Amino acid sequence: MSRLSGFFEAILELWDIVDSSNRTLCVYCGSHKLIEEEHFLPKCRGGATTVPACRKCNRSKSSKTPREWFMYLKYGSRPSDRERWERIVWYHRWGRNNLSQLVRDIRDNY
Repeated sequence: MSRLSGFFEAILELWDIVDSSNRTLCVYCGSHKLIEEEHFLPKCRGGATTVPACRKCNRSKSSKTPREWFMYLKYGSRPSDRERWERIVWYHRWGRNNLSQLVRDIRDNY
């Protein structure tokens, strides 16, 4: 499987999560407040696919990839960064999609 096809499979999994729920939730932290379309990969890096994200996650992620953003949150100096990281870890604790696996990988190995 090519890296690109794996990326598109991950996006489809994320939208399956959204479609299976009664309301749209942030794919990162699970919040239902102020949902916006967020580019999974930043537009400046060629990203075109969007996922639902709460305003706080969308603004915090900015132009980072999910991996860069998670690392930034985990080791961030601001308490709000650590709180957001803890919320993301809690939300993805049982998930089986690629994003949940990435969260657990960063939590356990970095």
